[in-house]
Amino acid sequence: MNRKHLLIIGMLTFFVTVFTGDALAQVSGPTFIQVNPKGTYLFVETSCFNDQAEEPTSVSLSTLGIAPGMLITLRRKGAFKAGDAFNDDQTTLGAVFKGSSGFLFPGAGGNQVCENSSSCRAFKSIPTACSALTTDIPEDFNVAAQPTVEVPNGATEILFTPNDSFWNDNTDPNNDYGVEIFTNTSDVKQLQLFGVAHIGNDGESTLYRIDTATGVATPIGSGIGFERVSGLDFHPRTGVLYATGERSDGSNTHVLITVDWKTGVGSEVGPTGVESFLGIFQGRNTFTDISFRPSDGTLFAFSVPGVGLATVDLSTGAATQIAFESVQGELGFQANDGSALAFSPSGTLFHAAGEQPDGATCSGSPPLGGGGAPGCPDLLHIVDPATSIATIAQELLFPAAPPEATDDRDPRPNAMAFDPKTGVLFASIVYGFRSGGPTNWLGTFDVNTGSVTLLGEMVRGMDALAFFTRRIKAMPWLNLLLLDD
Repeated sequence: MNRKHLLIIGMLTFFVTVFTGDALAQVSGPTFIQVNPKGTYLFVETSCFNDQAEEPTSVSLSTLGIAPGMLITLRRKGAFKAGDAFNDDQTTLGAVFKGSSGFLFPGAGGNQVCENSSSCRAFKSIPTACSALTTDIPEDFNVAAQPTVEVPNGATEILFTPNDSFWNDNTDPNNDYGVEIFTNTSDVKQLQLFGVAHIGNDGESTLYRIDTATGVATPIGSGIGFERVSGLDFHPRTGVLYATGERSDGSNTHVLITVDWKTGVGSEVGPTGVESFLGIFQGRNTFTDISFRPSDGTLFAFSVPGVGLATVDLSTGAATQIAFESVQGELGFQANDGSALAFSPSGTLFHAAGEQPDGATCSGSPPLGGGGAPGCPDLLHIVDPATSIATIAQELLFPAAPPEATDDRDPRPNAMAFDPKTGVLFASIVYGFRSGGPTNWLGTFDVNTGSVTLLGEMVRGMDALAFFTRRIKAMPWLNLLLLDD
């Protein structure tokens, strides 16, 4: 079997610079990828006249400067012969993304199942020639439909195959069978971190754009128009920014809102009803954080009271408790303060909060938990979205606060969000109880070790975080060719 190598070729009349978050790549245009008609990623019936397929044509995405979250469009070119008895007129072509975990559906969360949509159609491969064995896989899509698909998280390459039942006798006499790859204008997604801050239970909330390297927060507009906004997330499919907070009319009515991320102004969807939730820690009822499940766009929230999960109806704002604690620790939570919620790009739901064992004082010294700051243990949980049952993943090991904090007592997370490109978990971390309010710091959590890294101080009162991927103008045609050894 021949291995394929990637060679960038072309007239080199111009270069286009592509920004994808922190990544920078230069590519030339236009593009053609020659596809080997004897190669396939599909099942091959080798006992059928000793049929021996070759490795599928594979393109490394990073070689092209293509990253997860980008939109790419594929256009089929040329034709192949499906044996000596046939003409050079076979044009079928399928493609599939692949990563370390295997084949991947298109879409940021692996959620674009290609059936018969205008942008993506399923590739229905035919059975084998001799025994009519099934070869079809669900993850691939039809290049003949000139699809526009989003590169999924974790994808490192894209594979191509003809649609055939026997592979040994396929040829490409004119060397023109292949595919062109291009990205749409305004199709590269640039990651941005947003946050919301407020001071006190009746504090008016403001939307911020946050520098992920330093924590510096820049306000967007003069205010959202709602109090105590403590949950924030972008819908994974529509890109709409949702939040939860309270009306600014003195009623303390808790509501779901949408926020214009360009102006920072919020609009009410409807009351959540969290005020009537059952469970422990009764008082000023709220959602401490919200997060969308990437696979289906369901909005989950963590509620106090209740100390458990709820789902929120995006059309009405109404929330439904999944489960709640009537006794502290009943569901695995021992949440005392903080309390953050975030789905990972792969769909694992994490929760983090300060933990107060019965009778413990969390503001003194020495610390009751690990790390370098006095306070009770802070735990990172993995939560079952169906039952709201939490299991401990790691203890969070907070470092002592920098001198600017002046008070490093009881560090606790009050918001977090995963970077959808890198999978790094960012968090808003609160230190201290000093006069004038505690300080808020941007940090990251290592979900495998519990290590906490502080990146920089944010504005006081930061209480919600969300990543957004903004589309910017990208590259036109590339030019590359796959050659045999």
